[in-house]
Amino acid sequence: MEQRFQQQLHRYRANLGTSANRSALLSAERGVNVARSGRNNQRTGQTLRFANSQQVATVQRFVSGTNMVGRGVLVLDFAMRTEKVYHAQNSWREGVVQYSGFVTSAGIGTLVLSPAGWVVLIGAAEHLEGPIHI
Repeated sequence: MEQRFQQQLHRYRANLGTSANRSALLSAERGVNVARSGRNNQRTGQTLRFANSQQVATVQRFVSGTNMVGRGVLVLDFAMRTEKVYHAQNSWREGVVQYSGFVTSAGIGTLVLSPAGWVVLIGAAEHLEGPIHI
């Protein structure tokens, strides 16, 4: 297994070319330094620091709770739209209007929660209000 791993590392190094010396995968020491420093740049993300396992459990509960609430809101929205379609005079037309609105709102919600969405929102706010000073 060790020989196969070495072969894969050599293949990976050949694919990287000149940037192979900077790769954290090829140098264990480099990988440890990158993980410890937690520099906030394009290659590494900001590190989270937890004092104990209770803080980790709290964050996990928060994440799972927000996921559950988000799914619940989607189900509620879909159910309300389905009810409108069911009681409409022209159900085909109302269905197209309601379900396209659902897909659009879910897509916008997903975009807003992503990093790209925050860039768009900040850019739009700066365009409308002028430069943002923090």
